[in-house]
Amino acid sequence: MIKTVTTFSLALATGLMLSQAIASETRNLAPKLFVSESPSKASENQAPVKISPQMIPVCYNFGCRVKEYISLTPDEWSTVEILFEPQTNSPHVERIRIGKAIARMEQLAGNYTPIHKDIGYNLGKGATFPGQLDCVDESINTTTFLHVLERYELIKHHKVIKRAYRRAAFDQHWTGQLEEHETGDRYVVDTWFYDNGQMPVIQPTEEWLDISIFTSYTNNANKPEQASGDERSLTQKVSNTFKGLFN
Repeated sequence: MIKTVTTFSLALATGLMLSQAIASETRNLAPKLFVSESPSKASENQAPVKISPQMIPVCYNFGCRVKEYISLTPDEWSTVEILFEPQTNSPHVERIRIGKAIARMEQLAGNYTPIHKDIGYNLGKGATFPGQLDCVDESINTTTFLHVLERYELIKHHKVIKRAYRRAAFDQHWTGQLEEHETGDRYVVDTWFYDNGQMPVIQPTEEWLDISIFTSYTNNANKPEQASGDERSLTQKVSNTFKGLFN
């Protein structure tokens, strides 16, 4: 009798431990949809002390495994500055200019480093090393470029804050992030989806965090409700066509 009770107690305890382990693992796999700041050092949103157009650190080869410092010439830097002229009172217009400036700075950095070979996502067709970037590289570089723009007072209506972070069951994703002064609204600046020197995704952080449970690698800036009128019309036509096939 004592042996039976002991065996039962052991089985019960083992089952309880297993249940707790499964629950813990499930929580770890669940997407963290509401994390908008990176779980890193509090000083991340502060620009490096010596950062300038003549001293810009550039990361590549995944996880910032390689970091090179580049120095832009006055003529090169002027091609960035001109993108912010004339001054604007619109935060929305400024975000568009920021996107163009980040793309231009990627192009310039590609003149000095192998990141000109970077293609969208992590390992698309034709990816080569050195020069390919993952989202860690992209987010660090974007944040660095944003700090340069901020330090040289080209950004008036936003401040650079910690990188945004989202996690799904099988992966996680990082990107640069801004906060609008007047409203406090946050916006991601995500260069990872496109090749070097292309316009980044700029969208509200809250929308960027709206991902599926399975993957964080989705570019959800192109949802039908956010698309242009023509894109929405095409989406509706396709939907109606499929409905017609089954009615």
